Amino acid sequence: MRNIAVFFIFTFGILFIAQAAPADEITGYETLINWASLPSAKTGMTSHMASSYDRSGANEDWNWYPGYDRQLNALTDNETTVTLLDVQGSGVLTRYWMPHATANGGRAVTITVDGVAMVVTDTNTLLGGSYATDDTNLFKSPLVQTVAGGQMSYEPIGFSTSLKVEWTNLAHTSQPGMTSYTRRGYYQLNYQLHSNDSVASYTGSLTDQQSSARQQAAAVISNVGANPAGESLSSTKLNTAAQSIAAGQSISLASMGSGQSGVIRKLNLKMDDPSDAALANLRIRINYGAQSEFAVDVPIGAFFGAASSSAQQYKSLPMGTDSTDGYYCYFPIPYRDGVTVEIYNAGQEDFAIGGGIVEYEAGPVADDMGYFHAGYNVSNPGSATHNMLSVSGKGHYVGNILTIKAPESDADGLKSNILEGDERILVDGERVLHGTGLEDAYNGGFYYNHVLKQDDDGDPAYPATDVGAFGGLLLMDTLKDRESGEPDILSGILQASQCRWMLQDLVAFDTGLNVSIENYGGQSAIYESTSFYYLVPEPATIATFLAAGFVSLCRRRRQCR
Repeated sequence: MRNIAVFFIFTFGILFIAQAAPADEITGYETLINWASLPSAKTGMTSHMASSYDRSGANEDWNWYPGYDRQLNALTDNETTVTLLDVQGSGVLTRYWMPHATANGGRAVTITVDGVAMVVTDTNTLLGGSYATDDTNLFKSPLVQTVAGGQMSYEPIGFSTSLKVEWTNLAHTSQPGMTSYTRRGYYQLNYQLHSNDSVASYTGSLTDQQSSARQQAAAVISNVGANPAGESLSSTKLNTAAQSIAAGQSISLASMGSGQSGVIRKLNLKMDDPSDAALANLRIRINYGAQSEFAVDVPIGAFFGAASSSAQQYKSLPMGTDSTDGYYCYFPIPYRDGVTVEIYNAGQEDFAIGGGIVEYEAGPVADDMGYFHAGYNVSNPGSATHNMLSVSGKGHYVGNILTIKAPESDADGLKSNILEGDERILVDGERVLHGTGLEDAYNGGFYYNHVLKQDDDGDPAYPATDVGAFGGLLLMDTLKDRESGEPDILSGILQASQCRWMLQDLVAFDTGLNVSIENYGGQSAIYESTSFYYLVPEPATIATFLAAGFVSLCRRRRQCR
């Protein structure tokens, strides 16, 4: 018994020492500069969003604020200071989004950190990238971006005890001078709360640690299209030659057997002028070890964001279709006991690929590293809500690709207000992140700058494609205006495809997650989505851990009483 007691004390001593070791303060740049740690469990962190969604259940998702049971749109509400977010604790504001047109309205905004007003400016200056601080790099590109009618800041604002965001509310009424849509107060504020780690509070300037982290993060964003993890001198590349895949058959891109562990750093697939049928029927499938179900089983078009054979190529941080090696996926994919990656032809005819590359790094995988998953869902035309993801367990959600289409039988296309549908993320069955409209969820604004068009800050009018590092519009295919003959979103939408990557603003969950989007107006739209997330395997219990040590001790002594 004495040996067992020594083992028990020694084991818990190690655990205690490991937990007591000091850690660097959280800066908010961690996801971008520590890309390889993206799969790791996000312990002690909860994800939240404050937004202007209509609390009455209608569709007027503006001028709504916490603490009010009505929309602040009366004459008496004009030019009043209102609170968008007021939170206690330690955390990081990770994303501040507004429609470009509304941000250009220039309402006053104040961000108070730990009781001190640290940002005092207006929305046009802040989200247009011209806000001046003690550090001239802060609140500038590439962490402040304009994409497809939306403007957003991914400049992290850390706080140790509290964070408060206020602005000037502007009424939008029929009164003279108050009818401009730019007066409507749309907003989304994503933030994380941390219970276990120390957070570096925003002070208007950066410490050496923060400055180094920001430089690295900016370099990753500026080099979009390259692997955010950088190059590896110890990785292995598996190359697959160009070939045709027969109907009902599959080819292997990678197969690591039982007992092998490591991380896939990159997936590439070359497709030379693929047809829509090839994009829909060739499926990428990933299976871990002896698991009976695929963690990924998704059409390659829906997985990589190749929205259509006619869509322009794009680059974003984790995914893209524009690289010298073809389509790319940079999400780290850990495996513990082998993994297979294959392309399966689910169609009725042969389809060709131009080749493939799987780059991996063999080695041990930490216990808290989650398995990469992609959930693929299609909703029938007319469904009131499209369920994008429903999953149980512990993990974190890192984004999605969504396509909405008009049925081929619908020559009039979809009404443009299909983009009014709100996104809802239900975390652990109790906390809701409620969005303000479809294009808002994908960093766009005002129908992806097809209405209330803005042309400053590099925002293109009527874009067919406009994607930033964290997502945007992959494809807008509309009918043409009968008089001008030009594409016109108000004439009808044939297809709208978009992506959003939640990296600094990833959504951690402990027991489960549900992601859905509203089909506004119940139109006959076909929704197709791929949601990306990590699931952390159930940890061994302390009892199991001790039992394993006890058995090991018995074996060494060749006795067990």
